[in-house]
Amino acid sequence: MAIGDLTIIPEVAPKVGNSFAKRFVFDASKIAALKAIVGDKVKNPTRVEVVTALIYKCAISASRSSSGSAKPTLLLLPINMRKSTEPPLPENTMGNAASLFAVSTMEGRVIYSCMGVIVMMDTRNGDGIEVFVNLEDEDMAVFERDTELLGYASFNPSALALI
Repeated sequence: MAIGDLTIIPEVAPKVGNSFAKRFVFDASKIAALKAIVGDKVKNPTRVEVVTALIYKCAISASRSSSGSAKPTLLLLPINMRKSTEPPLPENTMGNAASLFAVSTMEGRVIYSCMGVIVMMDTRNGDGIEVFVNLEDEDMAVFERDTELLGYASFNPSALALI
């Protein structure tokens, strides 16, 4: 299907080694529901924090389920530092002003291969979050059927629905 010169691909799933990428979308109402769940434990959680927590939880669960044990993981979360400077920088400032926040389940010193990658971005209307998840085949088979995840995210909805 095409709209003007823009071709709509029905499913984004490039194969990389033993992995697949899948697209999930969290709309504003589902993000608000996630925030409400953790609201008594976390003060003013952001959209990115609640979506990251759910995605990471489900990815680790899928990894354990498919392999029988926990695999080493490393979560790197880029943080927009524009609002943290004094004075705050405008959002349309050219270039990147970011830092990383790292969470690891690895003990000691580890070589980490970048097999599972998760990329998040705002939906076109700015209210939701699109998540591209790339996991090993076995992990993705479990991840994409996770009932908790699917309670909050739509699996590869039409790009037209997000306009």
